[in-house]
Amino acid sequence: MGNCLTTSSAPSDISKKKKASPIETVFKLPSPLPTWPPGEGFASGTIDLGGIQVCQISSFTKIWATHEGGPDNLGATFFEPSSIPTGFHMLGCYAQPNNTLLFGWVLAAKDETNGTLLKQPIDYNLVWSSDTLKINQDGTGYIWFPIAPEGYQALGHVITNTQNKPSLDKVRCVRSDFTDQTENYTWIWGPEHSGGSWVEASELEFQGGNNKPVSYSSLSGHAMYAKPGLVLQGSGGIGIRNDTAKSKKVLDTGLQFSIVAAEYLGSAIVEPPWINYLRKWGPKIEYDLADEIKKVEKLLPGKLKSAFEKFVKSLPNEVLGEEGPTGPKVKRSWNGDEV
Repeated sequence: MGNCLTTSSAPSDISKKKKASPIETVFKLPSPLPTWPPGEGFASGTIDLGGIQVCQISSFTKIWATHEGGPDNLGATFFEPSSIPTGFHMLGCYAQPNNTLLFGWVLAAKDETNGTLLKQPIDYNLVWSSDTLKINQDGTGYIWFPIAPEGYQALGHVITNTQNKPSLDKVRCVRSDFTDQTENYTWIWGPEHSGGSWVEASELEFQGGNNKPVSYSSLSGHAMYAKPGLVLQGSGGIGIRNDTAKSKKVLDTGLQFSIVAAEYLGSAIVEPPWINYLRKWGPKIEYDLADEIKKVEKLLPGKLKSAFEKFVKSLPNEVLGEEGPTGPKVKRSWNGDEV
């Protein structure tokens, strides 16, 4: 589902023409996604959570924006979902920093019971306003938190550009037993040594006009990163350099590949022997530096010795020796979440 952006008729105190922010452009993949046959559940556009139907909304109306502060000092823009299907209701508004293309979405909900799962709020609390702030902004922004009836939870905030409370019919609260703590979603996993980080699709580079994301390999290691440049493996400004840069040497992993494991298919995929090798891959190397550090540590007095030990512990393990990475089945991402 692609994003769509419309603007509201909100008043603005910005009279002069300003340079367009990245968020004013909707993020689109380089090439269209395949057309999937109609399916059931979420593939039909909605999913039933046990009486509550939810659907994804990626069309927005701009409500308010600030043009300073936040990432790259470009501010942020606040939206409410638009083009909500008949019978569905907004659960909250959407906001995003202005330094990235517009890419987000929210869920709208529909009560399939007799009205016991979704309820209107009984009132609103004004939790923040830009009224007294001397910042570059479009009008004034107000953030309201719905006060849910007993036994229900509000799942988001409502944004307005006037000091009048939103209509009680603007948003819906969800019965508490249908709610849980949430985690921030992100899209694409980038491996970085023993861990990794999730990266939004809108923050990736794509190759050759298709939807293949580009990653950059470390010059002297096996880590991969979403952007070229220097990544320091360590803490406090001390660590091992992982340098990446653009190059004419490109490996297209999508040209040729083979499936090595699919446990959910049973015996349909025969796993190669190496995938079940659970020890370290590669020789164990110890550097003389470790012995020299121990000698220095013995010569230092109390406080200096403690500070030196703290410094040594902040160094990446690879400074003192290496033993190679572990195989894919030992990684946390093999089973469960990729964290």
